[in-house]
Amino acid sequence: MNYGEWLRLMKPYAKCSYEKLLNEAISCIVDTCDLKMKNGKESLYFDKSYTSKIVNNHINLPPVLVKASINNERLPEFIEASSDFYKRYINENRFPELRNLFTSQLSNDTSFSESEKTLLLSISDNIEFFVSIMLKTMLIDNISSTNTATSIWNRGNSYIRVITGDIFKYAFANRRKRKTIVVIPVNTKFDTHLSTKLEKTTNPLVSGETLHGEWLLRLKKRNMKMDDVKQRILDDLSHRHSNCNNDGEYPIGTIATVVYDNACFYLLAISIFDENNRAVSCPQYIEEAIDKLLNFYDINGQGYELYIPLLGTGRSRAGLTYQEAFDLLSRKLINKSSTVHGKIIIVISTDAANQLSIGGKNK
Repeated sequence: MNYGEWLRLMKPYAKCSYEKLLNEAISCIVDTCDLKMKNGKESLYFDKSYTSKIVNNHINLPPVLVKASINNERLPEFIEASSDFYKRYINENRFPELRNLFTSQLSNDTSFSESEKTLLLSISDNIEFFVSIMLKTMLIDNISSTNTATSIWNRGNSYIRVITGDIFKYAFANRRKRKTIVVIPVNTKFDTHLSTKLEKTTNPLVSGETLHGEWLLRLKKRNMKMDDVKQRILDDLSHRHSNCNNDGEYPIGTIATVVYDNACFYLLAISIFDENNRAVSCPQYIEEAIDKLLNFYDINGQGYELYIPLLGTGRSRAGLTYQEAFDLLSRKLINKSSTVHGKIIIVISTDAANQLSIGGKNK
């Protein structure tokens, strides 16, 4: 757990913005140690842009703040200074719930030693417990988990790697100006009817909480009409001679491509909608889809980087845990390594990374 993760865990319990949460939380250190900005006059303060980078694990905290957080002799002062923050911004009735959340997080967190975990969990006072964890998270590199890739297979210029982060960073926020391929899991009808509310309809709806839905939302924010997106998908499927049944469903593993700027999106069908408008999948569907994806990439990928999220862990109802989804995906990729002629990156969200063991080695 780094400081960005500490902030994300705290945010649902704090009655303020991320910017306010960050600055108010560290004020116990800033004020106690009289930490200043680079001009040496104003107190250390993080604006909205800097806060966003901390929350998203893109940058580390300033060394002067990290150094001050190590000072165990001033811990009682930090705790006393933090009391006002917790009373103003967090409902005391939710302290037990918040503590249970951090306790659960600590149990599987490899960034803390066993002795550190034991010491933290022995603290009975809630505010002291929260402050002590905050100080520990400040000592952990915020960017190491997002920038360090683990190689699980490589041969020549081809490789399979694992990285933690936001998969859309390699699509919509691609500043490297080179083409990337990003896999988006979808249903077999390639629906574009986006639902962000509890609508009642007989038509399948794409939840805004899925990767499929988030992809559509991001296109919508870029002024793309959903009817146009649907037509581009159908045109691509027709061009590739993909056939659907009478209900407009394509086989599991069918791929439609949509190009936006430097990103080519591979829309990979891994689930079907049942009679209750619920997306349904299973491990067998996921395996079949991965096989077809690799064949498609080998023929059409042209060596561009292929970014794949974990499949079957969300609303597709395949029933896979993060670990099971990762094991299935990595196993299929390695078993098919003889046909891999390109660069494949498995992208794991921060939430998933905290709950699975990659265990990859260079091969």
